[in-house]
Amino acid sequence: MTGEEPVFRRAEELANALFGEVWVSLLIARGGDIWRSHDPEGRSSSPDPLGDRVRASGDTVWVEDTLLDPEIAGHPLVTGPPHYRFCAGAPVRLSDGEVIGVFAVVGIEPRAYDTTLAANLDNLAGVIAEACEQARAHQLLVQGKAALRQSQAHLQAMVEAAPAAIMMTDRDMRLIQVSRRFLQESEMAAPDILGRALSEFDQPLFQRLRYAHERCVAGETMRAPQVK
Repeated sequence: MTGEEPVFRRAEELANALFGEVWVSLLIARGGDIWRSHDPEGRSSSPDPLGDRVRASGDTVWVEDTLLDPEIAGHPLVTGPPHYRFCAGAPVRLSDGEVIGVFAVVGIEPRAYDTTLAANLDNLAGVIAEACEQARAHQLLVQGKAALRQSQAHLQAMVEAAPAAIMMTDRDMRLIQVSRRFLQESEMAAPDILGRALSEFDQPLFQRLRYAHERCVAGETMRAPQVK
């Protein structure tokens, strides 16, 4: 993520509408990498006790007064400007239960625990989690299509270069790959063959192959010690 995604901006706006004037932050952790919306380049070395606590527990954490929390009271942003006094964070949890991040709000005034606001914060984190899953699914789809194209290109190169007369069809018996040797024996050009069904050709070569392919498509394995 970049922090500029529409889903994060909407969540940020809703958080401000619900909590009033707060600072909103998103943390995403995958593998050993951690990305923070307020520090996308990872320059800050400050500890993140709130984020660590949310990720470790998998639950929403609400700190009413940071000065009363031993783990957070000494944080530079609490002891120094802007002197944060309240913080809360909800886990960004995927559908498989994995917590990949934290959606947090921080304010300069202490705030008593509010059940409704805590639930809303958790809901906003859920919206971000859903967007992350959609983005990951899209990325996997793109990668899968690229791998398929590469595999098809390799297969096409192998078939075309094969020293034997080879052809491949889909389940509808349309030719999708042929070798150079096949083109030579059929005395036809690839554009005149590819995409057409075997039944469209009346040459003996195609008729023999059509019979064999129909049986193979039906689930039978055919072998011949010699092909004439």
